[in-house]
Amino acid sequence: MRNRISDGEHERRTAEDIWLNYFNRYLRETGAISDKEFTRMTELIAARSRKQAPKRER
Repeated sequence: MRNRISDGEHERRTAEDIWLNYFNRYLRETGAISDKEFTRMTELIAARSRKQAPKRER
């Protein structure tokens, strides 16, 4: 059986990812983190998004 998440949970996770990317970008633009750190965090956020993506039936 596949794990299913509700539409509300999917929206909440999407909003979290948007905020994480926003703050990551802000930290790079203000010089708080390097470009290398920015890239690594972007990759981690994307991996988190893929891992939490809802399964779709065919």
